[in-house]
Amino acid sequence: MIEALLGASLIVMIALAAMAVYVWRRPLDMSKGGLRHLRKGLALACASSLLLAGVNTLWLVARTTGFDSLFVMVAAVGNLSNAASLVYGLRELTGESVFAGLLIVFAQLLWLFFGIIVMTSTGYC
Repeated sequence: MIEALLGASLIVMIALAAMAVYVWRRPLDMSKGGLRHLRKGLALACASSLLLAGVNTLWLVARTTGFDSLFVMVAAVGNLSNAASLVYGLRELTGESVFAGLLIVFAQLLWLFFGIIVMTSTGYC
C-alpha cells in the first residue's frame, strides 16, 4: 500500500513541477500579485511533494519504533505546508490556478493518507 502511495506522490511531484515550469514560462492572464502568489504556491507545493516522496521512501526503508513520532510530525508539517500552498495558489481564480489547485488538493489527500498510515501502524490511533 505504501508503495502505491510512493508512486502516486512521485507522479504528483512531476505534475506539480511541470505546472510550475509552465507558469514560469508562459505569460498568464493574471494580475502581477496573483501570478506571484501562484508561483509561490506552486513552489511550496513542489517542495511539499518532494518531502512526501522522500518521507515515503524513508518509511519504506526504516520502519523502526524510534522514529514514529518524527514521521507523525513530518506528516503534520507536510499537511500544513500543502494547505498553505493551496491558499497561496488560489488567490486569483483562472484556469491555470484551478488546475494547480486540483493538483495541490490531490497532494493534500496523499499527505492525509500517509499520516493515517503512519498513525495506524505506530499505534497513535
